[in-house]
Amino acid sequence: MQTHAKQLETLIKESVIPDIDDRLDEIFEYIDRSKDTSDELREEIDELRDFKGDLQEILKEIYSESISEDECKEIFADIISAQRGEDEEYDEDFDDEEYDDEDLFDDEFDDDEYDDDEDEDDKY
Repeated sequence: MQTHAKQLETLIKESVIPDIDDRLDEIFEYIDRSKDTSDELREEIDELRDFKGDLQEILKEIYSESISEDECKEIFADIISAQRGEDEEYDEDFDDEEYDDEDLFDDEFDDDEYDDDEDEDDKY
């Protein structure tokens, strides 16, 4: 059976840090394409870098065995909850109005792809 420390180490190294790196890459690619260097993007970059630094500190504590199994268990559970979108804390500063549907869907809808469905409806 793996220890909580080992499970946390694996989660951080194999899932969380790669996800952060992927998101940073996406942001930098977006900035390169759009030349958008808004404060929001800079803030997200700073937050991701800070979070990655915090995770690296946790890894150091795991390697030096200066973190308890209970702490590891709690951090592991918090990360899993956040990944599943079950974060108990509500970010009061989050403004969902700033995101519209166009941000969520970059590809245009191709309704030619669904023309066959209209023919089926006409049969009834």
